[in-house]
Amino acid sequence: MMTLNPNLNSFDMPLRTFLDLAFITDHQQFCHLYYQDHHLGYVLPQWQQQALQDAPHLFTQEQERLVLNNLPILELEEALQKLCHNWYQQGILPIFRNEKFNVRSPDGHILFTLERGAFLIFGLESQAIHLNGVTQNAEENLFWIGKRAAHKPTAPNKLDNLVSGGIGFNESPEQALIRESFEEAGLPSDLAKKAKSTGHFLSFRQVQWGLHREQLFVFDIELPSHFTPTNQDGEVALFEQYPPLALVKLILEGQFMKDAALVTLDALMRMGALGQTPQLTTWLNRARIKK
Repeated sequence: MMTLNPNLNSFDMPLRTFLDLAFITDHQQFCHLYYQDHHLGYVLPQWQQQALQDAPHLFTQEQERLVLNNLPILELEEALQKLCHNWYQQGILPIFRNEKFNVRSPDGHILFTLERGAFLIFGLESQAIHLNGVTQNAEENLFWIGKRAAHKPTAPNKLDNLVSGGIGFNESPEQALIRESFEEAGLPSDLAKKAKSTGHFLSFRQVQWGLHREQLFVFDIELPSHFTPTNQDGEVALFEQYPPLALVKLILEGQFMKDAALVTLDALMRMGALGQTPQLTTWLNRARIKK
């Protein structure tokens, strides 16, 4: 348990305001994306027009809805993947990672897979893991925080949790955690398996190209004092340890990736570092996915 820092008691409302602004979305800008009877996503008008113009065999406009035509799954997957690749080659789609995520129905049933870079423009719900890495000392817990590499397509140079990453179409959250823990921080699998699941959030926020909707599977791990994370895949520029007060200040300064800020604030609150935070608690409980 952390020792409460009295300087953190006054941050409740500023942190609530920060989260309100970081995760703001103007729902009226988006039309709804459907497949069969499933509400899949949210699409900005420019992507709606682009889809109808370039792929009338895939999309139909039905009143206020953009509807994916009811094609066989394999045919639909191939056609959507080809469309996204063509858009990327033409400079229309900003990112093409050549990685696939699962597209799920609202009840969690996997419908088909799609290029990861297309999830934002169609407002599809993806999944990711986030790992808080904590080392205890005599006074307070210290958090290992990574700085994202400058070449990252999303949030370059921003601060991030010890480990974070998308869950691939063929992975469970636990499998993604073990893979990403080694790739990003050099955690061996036997150590990564000691991480404990601590929460499940929905990140829902408007971004430049569309809508970021992502389920965040959150884990905590207590690391030995002699362990120093070492990046393996070139996606993290450096790691540093921070105490709670420094983390709160960095978050309010906008130094953190937004999802990582949410995850870090939840950890600080759970570990007793923030004192009485009714406004922050209300916000986090609203974003939390209940089982």
